[in-house]
This record gives sequence, C-alpha cells and structure tokens, in this order.
Amino acid sequence: MDTVDMTSINQLTKILESQFGWAILCLLLGGFILKKVYQKNEQNETKIISLYETNEKKAQKREDKLMEHLERSNESQERTAKSLEGINDSLQSLEKRVEKIEERTH
Repeated sequence: MDTVDMTSINQLTKILESQFGWAILCLLLGGFILKKVYQKNEQNETKIISLYETNEKKAQKREDKLMEHLERSNESQERTAKSLEGINDSLQSLEKRVEKIEERTH
C-alpha cells in the first residue's frame, strides 16, 4: 500500500511541476474568481433594484403630496377669485351710488 501511495504522490508531483498542472490550476483559479465576481454582481444588482423600488415609492408619495397641495392651491385661488369678483361688484355698486349722489348735488 505504501508503494501505491508513493506512486500516486510522485505522479501528482510530476503533474504539478508540468505546464499542464499549472494550466489546470490557473483555470480553476480563474473559474473561482469568475464565480465570485458573478455572485457579487448579482448581489449588487439586487441592491440596485431594491433601491430603485424604494426610490420609486418615495417619488410616488412626493408626487401625491404635490398633487394634493396643487389641488388645495387651486381651490384657494378659486375662492380668492370669487372674493375679488364680489369686491369688484361691491366697488361698482359703490361707484354708481357715488355718481348718483354727485349728480344730485350738482
């Protein structure tokens, strides 16, 4: 059994000392590195997608709030416009009265 183990060790040593052995080791190392890079890219992609979805939700909330504010502003402007119309009508009525008074006094 010792000779089988020594023979296997000698063959393994010869393979590792040859260019073939180094080529296989380089391929294995390259494969390992590519696998790790791929895993890291998947993790980064997952993080980016998560950030995108989070930002999209936040943007939608901001847009909803802005639309509510715009609606309130529009309603306020409509009330202001109606008030100004009422003031204008009152002013015209007052002007007519003043004109009548001036006509009577002249």
